[in-house]
Amino acid sequence: MSSISTTLAQCPCIASAERISLPESPVYEPAFQRNAALAYSERHQIHSSLSQVHNDLAMLDDALAHIASIQKRLLEKRSALQVLSNRLKALVSPIHITPPEIFAEIFSYLKGNYRDQVPAHARAETLFPTHVCQRWREIALSIPSLWNNIYINGSGSVLKSVRNSEVECISTWLARAKGCPLSINLRRSDSWTEDQNYVVDKAWLAILDILLRCSHRWRHAILLSTPTMEDSLRNNLPLLETLEIDCPASYLKVSGNAFEIAPRLSSVTLFQETGIDILPWAQIKTFATDSNLTLVESLALLQKMPNIVSFSTQIFYQEPEASGFVNAPLKMSKLENLSITEIEPLSADGYLACLTLPSLISIKIIGNCPHNEASEEWAFATISIIQRSSCSIKSLEVRSAIWGQSTLADVLRVTPQLETLDIGWGNVYDFGMAAQVLVAPFGTGTPCLAPKLQHLKLSCWPPFEPQAFVDMIESRWRVAPGGYVTRLRSIKLIDIPSVDIFDSSHLEHLREFAAEGLEVKLYDIEGRLI
Repeated sequence: MSSISTTLAQCPCIASAERISLPESPVYEPAFQRNAALAYSERHQIHSSLSQVHNDLAMLDDALAHIASIQKRLLEKRSALQVLSNRLKALVSPIHITPPEIFAEIFSYLKGNYRDQVPAHARAETLFPTHVCQRWREIALSIPSLWNNIYINGSGSVLKSVRNSEVECISTWLARAKGCPLSINLRRSDSWTEDQNYVVDKAWLAILDILLRCSHRWRHAILLSTPTMEDSLRNNLPLLETLEIDCPASYLKVSGNAFEIAPRLSSVTLFQETGIDILPWAQIKTFATDSNLTLVESLALLQKMPNIVSFSTQIFYQEPEASGFVNAPLKMSKLENLSITEIEPLSADGYLACLTLPSLISIKIIGNCPHNEASEEWAFATISIIQRSSCSIKSLEVRSAIWGQSTLADVLRVTPQLETLDIGWGNVYDFGMAAQVLVAPFGTGTPCLAPKLQHLKLSCWPPFEPQAFVDMIESRWRVAPGGYVTRLRSIKLIDIPSVDIFDSSHLEHLREFAAEGLEVKLYDIEGRLI
């Protein structure tokens, strides 16, 4: 700043302007006020002063123009220096010295899920970093784990054949993945049926051939089973951990021993009533099927898997078949999560009666009991297996079931460790009674049912009592510090016919709970958030 001031002071134009001072008026102030006629001498003095003032104004205008010129040149120079500064700062910016490993971690959060139902979306998420700048593209292309999810982009397509461009795309992603373990999703379209003859689809067969040749790298796989596939996979799945099998037709029996030798396989899911005979059953920990099985078929399946931890099945009841298991219940010592879907009424009741599960912590029952045939057998069977197994249930989900006046209280009495309760769609129960049962008394030592309950989902069933609902939530949310009751973390109410069932005070209380940190979600009968 001092050098610029010195330079300006040395400028003759500015120096002359600086020496200009305001002259004294040649006429006394009263003359201005009277507007009187002036004497000749006074007029002469005024003309002389005007001449000097005009000269000074011209000099000041020249000085200002000179300063404006200097300002313009300085602004241009400053702009050029700012551009240079920005370029230099960019070169030493932290983002330019960030190790590629950090970018790899960041980019991994953009990576699509291999199970995505819309592969185009999953691909777009992965491709995003390659469209930002050259350096990001180079880094993204150098990260094999970013490209190891392989999809066929045909989900939802009206075309019956795979585009030829998919062959090149999948080949490119495989090349970028290098030797990285792969997650394969060969699910093509949710609307596939047997009339879509994928067996003669040249692009599909080319993709299948490419992927089968690298099956030794598969870690997770969603497959459409074909005879060619089964022949090629035998003893060539050393990394496979998760297997899901779908089929374009309504039913497929996977024959052969393609998956018998897969030393890491622990999770199997079968869709569209797919059946399979040969698996490394002893090492399976998670198994799910939507095939309709009899009780004996499902129990026999369980017997094959001594290390099973999570099991999901659809069953229908054939009483004569299950009598042997009822007399000597099947004990599965490691099973923690059980999901049962009834195809016929009372199937779940008979199924639970055939099991002893000492490690069970989660039960999901999807019933099939007509509303005009009230039955609480599912509840009695649930209570019985819990007591027989001496297990500690932490999660209970029930759908399409009948609840008696005391059913909920009876179930909660045998589940003191319960953390999640889901009385969802299709349940018939007394909502007011349920709200009353779930109320937690205030106090440090007062006992209550389900004292550790943290997540609650209820269906809005008439007669609905909004005040009882709000009071129950408040009792579970505003608990005594250090008390017997664990604070509720989330509450969901579904199948609400109209928000008008709540008055303004009820909604205000719910908003208060939400503002304090409780997750409160209300859904209408269409599943839309209110």
